[in-house]
Amino acid sequence: MIINIVSKKGVHKMTNMILRSPFFTAIILFSLASYSGPALAVDVQFSAQVEEVYSDNITLVPNDEAKADFVTRIAPSVQLDYLANSAEVTAEYTYEILRYASETDFDQEYHQLNALGGIDIIGKTLRMQGQTIYTQVNVDPRAPAQTSNIAAGGNRTDASNWQLGPRYQQEMFGADVSAFYDYGRIEFDDPNSQDIESNRYGASVSNAEITSSRTTYEAVWNYWKLDYQVSGEIEDQTLYLQLRRELSDALDVFALGGADSDLFDRGESSLSETRWEVGFDYTGFDNYVSASFGDRYFGSVYRVSAGRQVSAWNYGLSYSEEPGTSESFFLGEQATPDPGEPPPDAGLDTPGLGQPFIRKRTDATINWEGYASRLLVRGWLEKRDQSDPEDFENPNDGIISDNEKSKGLAAAYEWDLGAKTGAVFRTGWDKREFDDLDPLGGPSIKSDIETFRVGAEIIYELGLKTSVTGGAGYRDSSGSDGNNNFDEIYIAVMLTRIF
Repeated sequence: MIINIVSKKGVHKMTNMILRSPFFTAIILFSLASYSGPALAVDVQFSAQVEEVYSDNITLVPNDEAKADFVTRIAPSVQLDYLANSAEVTAEYTYEILRYASETDFDQEYHQLNALGGIDIIGKTLRMQGQTIYTQVNVDPRAPAQTSNIAAGGNRTDASNWQLGPRYQQEMFGADVSAFYDYGRIEFDDPNSQDIESNRYGASVSNAEITSSRTTYEAVWNYWKLDYQVSGEIEDQTLYLQLRRELSDALDVFALGGADSDLFDRGESSLSETRWEVGFDYTGFDNYVSASFGDRYFGSVYRVSAGRQVSAWNYGLSYSEEPGTSESFFLGEQATPDPGEPPPDAGLDTPGLGQPFIRKRTDATINWEGYASRLLVRGWLEKRDQSDPEDFENPNDGIISDNEKSKGLAAAYEWDLGAKTGAVFRTGWDKREFDDLDPLGGPSIKSDIETFRVGAEIIYELGLKTSVTGGAGYRDSSGSDGNNNFDEIYIAVMLTRIF
């Protein structure tokens, strides 16, 4: 069934990916040039997955139009870890090949790449670092959401982004001084998605050591310009001073004051909007709480982060309010070191939309770990208000843009059945709600999409480097517009081998 596995189209796309991500090639060359001694370490690991999937609705359409098919997936990958005296690179690349038994027009190859690294220019004082990612994303949040490339729903596009820039850090006159600059690009193959050029600057000054008064300070300036291919520039600038006082080993209080630019005012980046915030951080033996309250140009802002451990149980809760765009949130999260497991995807991103919004995000987690089993439960609520803050007080002064909401609950239970066998049971529910502006000036257009998922997997280790996974699942989707009314049953068997 698998013929002409590596197509000319796939090779062409891979060539374009490398040419459009100069950081990946540049950082390898810089790292090799920096090597001057026996500290060099290179670890290369190859692996491959071969999977057979059956779906009774391969195109995710209403049931009376559904097509069933078998899909063969072959995904060789390579992971590179490179460490020299003054440079490091980590890269993982996967070539995903999909072949459909009946619907051969859907045959496709995909590339996924995630690489990051850095090189010392002047000791640890000045470094050059960057990251490049090539993957596939959903195009339209109002269309059936694809969680992988296997479903041929037509709602996926290739997305590449890379960032590269210097980092400066030095202690001067008893203070830590740091600065950075990042240049990057985000590009999509979808013709209706705008490509973006990113320029980001920042600097900060803070205490090098805690003084006898147990008081610290941090002055921060950040500027970010996203230049969208058609809709133009969005600029975000902030400047603030934060003072923190340590009241005890467990409790800190802080106050912050400064100025912002208005993200909704295109072409204007002046620090014309005041901001302030007060809060506290508490860290106990088995719990922590961090909370703050303040005011910014889009209204009152709140932030909470809390967690508690009770025996084998861990609980977490967080809430935040921030302005941004889909791309600024994505790039900002990528720049965060060791972010841990990412929060559930809200499923609201429209690639290259170029529309600022206020994101209000709540996350809650419950973790339990026993002797041979683990439980993870996660819930979320995300609201995106794309209205200009000036329109909140008097809607007649401007146009109220689209508003979106996503909420959901997901659970996973892992069970060690034996020394070589494990099982995973998953279930989840989510709902996306849209309140879209009528282009003809009429009442807003409301719609929603609700999805329920359940699935199970059995994993068996055939050896130290080989495993086989068998699983099945069911998804039910319903939408107010009718295009999202479908269900799907799938069965999959996958062999994984590390070489």
